[in-house]
Amino acid sequence: MPSDLRQHYAGREIIKSLKTSDPTIAVRECQRITREVEAEFLRLRSGLPKAFSESEHGLGLKLLRQFGIQPQDYDKADNEAQGDVLGFAAHIEKAFESALSVEQKDALSWDGAQEAD
Repeated sequence: MPSDLRQHYAGREIIKSLKTSDPTIAVRECQRITREVEAEFLRLRSGLPKAFSESEHGLGLKLLRQFGIQPQDYDKADNEAQGDVLGFAAHIEKAFESALSVEQKDALSWDGAQEAD
């Protein structure tokens, strides 16, 4: 267990049954479980919950695709990214306006000039 993630687990090891005695199937299952555990570690290190919520993740990706934005564009500047980034930003702004009070929205707003201080 990586030391930076021990707080999220009861023990120092993750033990899972491969539920097979067939060596070929065992190797495949071991690889699958390793990928799942590594993805869980990555989520935890990113500040996300341990469990993957496919429905929320899938809905987010679907919304991005509606604006032609690909997940690999996340670190690109607006003018380099594919798709309608400004349209997506306007959509999110509109969603916030309809879901939040003025006070809540103001608390979430970011002024890029503040970062320069």
